[in-house]
Amino acid sequence: MGSNEARFFRTFGVTTAVLVAGLILVAVVVDPYGIFGTSLLPTITSTSRVDKLSQIDGLKIAPEAVIIGSSRAMNIDPDQVDSFTKCRAYNLSVNNAKPEDFLAFTRYLVEQKNTRPKLLMIGIDPDAFDDVPIQYQALNYVPFREYLGISFLEAQLNRIGALREHLNGFYLRDTARSLWYAFVAGYPEKKMRFAPNGQLQEDRVFPKPKDWTEDYFQVIIDGFKSVEGVSAWRKDYLEEFIAYSKSRGIQIVFFFQPFEPRMLQRLEDVPEYVGYYNELMKYLTGIAAENDIPFYNFVSIESFGGDPEDFTDPVHQGFDNSRRMLNTMFSGSSLIDYCLQPT
Repeated sequence: MGSNEARFFRTFGVTTAVLVAGLILVAVVVDPYGIFGTSLLPTITSTSRVDKLSQIDGLKIAPEAVIIGSSRAMNIDPDQVDSFTKCRAYNLSVNNAKPEDFLAFTRYLVEQKNTRPKLLMIGIDPDAFDDVPIQYQALNYVPFREYLGISFLEAQLNRIGALREHLNGFYLRDTARSLWYAFVAGYPEKKMRFAPNGQLQEDRVFPKPKDWTEDYFQVIIDGFKSVEGVSAWRKDYLEEFIAYSKSRGIQIVFFFQPFEPRMLQRLEDVPEYVGYYNELMKYLTGIAAENDIPFYNFVSIESFGGDPEDFTDPVHQGFDNSRRMLNTMFSGSSLIDYCLQPT
């Protein structure tokens, strides 16, 4: 190879490396998914953890009952909880909540807001005990890292892993979209909006269950095929959450979130899901019994008289089914008028 050719390839290699490094730097600084918490520009994905923390900080009166769950629990109505328990209620549900969120948010309420809820209603997703890494948006908030025992180095490794997972054409496209919104078109209205009591305000129109294609179900099935049992470290977080709450006299209630009936029927033919579900039920029923925690398994709509049409997708129940779940939960419950009972 001649000197001119060698010079060309060196120049080409250096130029390519500089361009790639520049793209990565811009993607990290713009941070369209909120992986790095730069906060220089608004993210274009859901930031429910940030939104809910901001709402909590703005509450003039601390809630006595708090609902913590994933997006599946966002439409649980705090006013309905209040009507049963006589506790001022707030819905603190966030996207993809898992046991570490139960612990972190509870410690935030107690240690940052100097308040002690009397009742915590914990919505548990069927996939809440998988082994995927902690949500990067949770790690952007330093007190949460401290509550969860996550070191600065561990948080950075988590972010690097998240960037490696997401750095593709879609991520670069969304980086460009974020810049376009910031400097040209303005940001569109958020898809998720929350009432002052934390309940989801939903005005989007979703396809009816009868119009769903098989793809709606397959993506959920594929997710459970990769689950390798109940995560030991997420069990540790749940047990730490229970111990922390009990030591402060906080009553806990567990409720397991439902599937749309055809989704559940398909999952019952997936060996990985069946094994995981049975292991999880054995664990949850045992830990609930040991700690006097009421546990309501709503995995099937028959358990609460649910409406098979009241689902926005195979894993998200609608507002009416959430209302029915609460009616079942509090029917004859010792938690009726709970905040009026002597402590």
